[in-house]
Amino acid sequence: MKEFVVWLTAPLHLITLILGVALLCKLLNRIALARRLVIGALCFFCISSQNYIADLLLHPLERFTDDKHAGEAPQYILPLACNYDTELVASNETARYAECSLQRLTQAAVLHRQLSIPIIVTGGHFLADKSKSYAQAASTFLVSLGVPNHLVITIAEGTDTYSELQAATTVIQDDLIIAVSSASHHRRISLMAEALQIKFVFSAVDYQGRARLMPYLSLPNRDALEGVQRAIYEYLALLKFHIRSNNYSS
Repeated sequence: MKEFVVWLTAPLHLITLILGVALLCKLLNRIALARRLVIGALCFFCISSQNYIADLLLHPLERFTDDKHAGEAPQYILPLACNYDTELVASNETARYAECSLQRLTQAAVLHRQLSIPIIVTGGHFLADKSKSYAQAASTFLVSLGVPNHLVITIAEGTDTYSELQAATTVIQDDLIIAVSSASHHRRISLMAEALQIKFVFSAVDYQGRARLMPYLSLPNRDALEGVQRAIYEYLALLKFHIRSNNYSS
């Protein structure tokens, strides 16, 4: 289901879907509707391929006020899971890690060197190779960066952000943690941490949008499309969490 949502939130996939519906309308002799759909698809492409639009959508997600526990001493570092390609044929292990994984785990290692506190890695068996957990892959990478093995706590559980945080509570209990994740995840992690009564400060990586919102034009480009996709996915994830929270409370 998650893979389908990720696929559907990609602007080019949405445009292809709209054009497919337009073609169907044309075959059914609904020419006027088909024309409107084609024009709509072209307009959506022009808008979603602009960096400024991506910046606008990402700004409320990536730019946030300081955490209420900022300034307190954390006891653990928790880099949230991203992805690891078990099927890639590569000459080195690093190539298997997604960009978001590399940034989160590297930042966790940097924080460990600064603070000398343990790192918790979570993530269950959601990779292509079900015999290997993401937490195992993350632990291996952290050790390769120089983090002592006994200071990496591996919890091979969790298939999404909420279940990862839930799995980590078995270790952190009432302690303060540093949650390391993509900048756009801050709002969602805040809501989930509050629901699970987790105290955290946020260390953001993997920024996609610019902080300044001065209007500007750019040539259509892939970075803008990816930024729009991330924003759409994140807003849908927030909506899903709110709906589930309301269902649980009612």
